[in-house]
Amino acid sequence: MDSSLWRPIVQWIIWAIVMALVLVWVRHSRAAANKLGDSRAPGRMVLPTTMLILGIVGVVLFTGCIVAASVSARRDAAATAALPIFVALALLSLWALLECLLDRHEVSDQGLTYRRTVRANGHAAWSDVQQVVYSDFMKWWVVRLRNGESIHISALHTGQAEFARQVLQHADDAVTDPHTAELLADACDGRLPQLGF
Repeated sequence: MDSSLWRPIVQWIIWAIVMALVLVWVRHSRAAANKLGDSRAPGRMVLPTTMLILGIVGVVLFTGCIVAASVSARRDAAATAALPIFVALALLSLWALLECLLDRHEVSDQGLTYRRTVRANGHAAWSDVQQVVYSDFMKWWVVRLRNGESIHISALHTGQAEFARQVLQHADDAVTDPHTAELLADACDGRLPQLGF
């Protein structure tokens, strides 16, 4: 058989294996981080360190690809076509990095303090919580406040057991969806929502 046929097949198989290993790594680090929690701040919810590492690697890798494609773009039409893709991937990696550094929440008996990447930060008392639902499609908790504001908490965040416990204890009436109620009860026991991988 022609070796030119096998080369892309082997490349895609290697890519699939590497991606599967990265996804397993993220899933295991999420589970470990949620089991350990943060003994200094038990209600703190942050993204796991693996997401920070992936953000840094993505920014460096795709910025390097942008430089390489820019240098090659004068001679190669394919490099010119790939340049916008590398820019988009570098920006996406930068966004993930910013999310890791800026996006954090803290739950307590008083309520939910939230810090987001782009929009305004704040604090919501449990009495201000109108609804709590889990989006299976987006893989995040949505906390809707009485003033119309929504707070999204990723399923990757650490501290979900404490979040679930606080919601069920202080804002149980806001949980109107049976699926969300089941997921919150499971999270209290350390069984986190599935990420789909």
